[in-house]
Amino acid sequence: MKRRQLGISLLEVMLSLSIIAVVLVMATKYFFMASDSERVNQARAQIASVMAAATGWETGNNDLNQLTISSLVDERYLAKTTDVTGGEGAESLVSPWKTAVEIVGDPSSGGRAISMVVASNPTCLKLAGSFSNASCSDNQLLVPLLNDNNA
Repeated sequence: MKRRQLGISLLEVMLSLSIIAVVLVMATKYFFMASDSERVNQARAQIASVMAAATGWETGNNDLNQLTISSLVDERYLAKTTDVTGGEGAESLVSPWKTAVEIVGDPSSGGRAISMVVASNPTCLKLAGSFSNASCSDNQLLVPLLNDNNA
């Protein structure tokens, strides 16, 4: 007489759990890659908007040494979005990695540059490849602002 099996065996449960684990690992890896790509794209957009704002600011001002994120926001060259924090006159721009985006002196050109600290060196190099004359050092991205020598 044959016995009929009722329910599922331990082997079937283990096989199902291992397939689910593999799918979860792949999904997690994809999620982190997509999240990093989103941050890089957001940082590109931030840098591009600061560059455009600086170009507009330059038309009415000659001294680039006075150029800051706060002055760009105060004079309405840079929109006050959710990435811009701080009160009137003390605004700052926050990168997707929750670090400050600043306008600093550029030692290589003697002018001004956008500075941003990113999560890793590969991410920094990926961002630097998007802008001409950009450089990376210790996860810090420097993007030269303007191609003139007024500073």
